[in-house]
Amino acid sequence: MRKAVILLAVLAAVMTAGISFGAIRDFGAFSLDIPKGWTAVLQDNPNDMTVDIVKNDKRSSMSVTYAFTEGYAIEDLVADWAHMEEDASEPELMNDGYYMFTFRNDDGKKSTCYVKGLNDGRMYLYVEMTGRDAKEMKAIMDSFQTK
Repeated sequence: MRKAVILLAVLAAVMTAGISFGAIRDFGAFSLDIPKGWTAVLQDNPNDMTVDIVKNDKRSSMSVTYAFTEGYAIEDLVADWAHMEEDASEPELMNDGYYMFTFRNDDGKKSTCYVKGLNDGRMYLYVEMTGRDAKEMKAIMDSFQTK
C-alpha cells in the first residue's frame, strides 16, 4: 500500500512539473488566464479593450486587444496592419482561424501577431507577442474567453 501511495505521489509530481498555474483575470468583456510571474494591466482606451502583459523578468511581453471591426472585413484589417509595419511578412491564415504575420518592432525585436474575427465578424482579437516565452504567451492567448 505504501509503495502505491509513493508511486502516485511521484506520478503527480512528474505530471505537474513545469506547469505554471495562473489565475483567470476578468477584464470586463473578456478574461485571460495570466500565469504566475506575469503582470497584466488593462489600458484606459475608449476605442478598444487592450491588456498589456509582461513577464516579470521582462524577457517577453504581449498585448491582447478585443475591439469592434467597425464594419471592416477582418482580412482587410489584417492586411492594413501588416502593411503599416516595416518588413512585415504577408499575413497567413492558420488552421485555427487566426491570421498570423511577423515584423520587427521599434527595438528591432521580432514580434508575432495573431488576428481573428469574432462574433460574426463584428469584433476582432489582436494579439502581439514579443520575446522568448512563445509557449506561455500562446497559452495566454488560447485562454481568451468572451463573456
